Amino acid sequence: MGKERGEIVKSEREKDRRNKDGVKRDGDIKRDARERAKRDGDIKRDARERAKRDGDIKRDARERAKRDGDIKRDARERAKRDGDIKRDARERAKRDGDIKRDARERAKRDGDIKRDARERAKRDGDIKRDARERYRTATGKETGGGVGERPIQSFFTKRKNIHAQPVS
Repeated sequence: MGKERGEIVKSEREKDRRNKDGVKRDGDIKRDARERAKRDGDIKRDARERAKRDGDIKRDARERAKRDGDIKRDARERAKRDGDIKRDARERAKRDGDIKRDARERAKRDGDIKRDARERAKRDGDIKRDARERYRTATGKETGGGVGERPIQSFFTKRKNIHAQPVS
């Protein structure tokens, strides 16, 4: 890269800016400082914007995660509620079954009680019948309606003998 006519290399341009002693002029120094400060400011602004963007991204991610967590929690609670509802339904069905079983057992017991009462009545009737037969065989008398030896009369016989004297 030789030095040809009309071609000024950057280093030479910088040399031209300097005065003969090789020191930059005050204006150049201030201009460079301003440019450096501007560049630093731009860099910092970019960094701030990047940080802000990163923060926004992270915040969005956190909110998304929170929302996902809320959705999952809601789903869990819904599932729990559904489970509770099903459990309640099962318990209600069990209770209904127990009630029906109790009713059946009560009906069976009532039937048993009635059957026992019938059997008792039958036994009592048998005992009375046996007692009558024993009395009849022992005395030779008939046990009627409790009016002694009077024969049992029909309705028409009573009508005909309405004026008859009662048997003493």
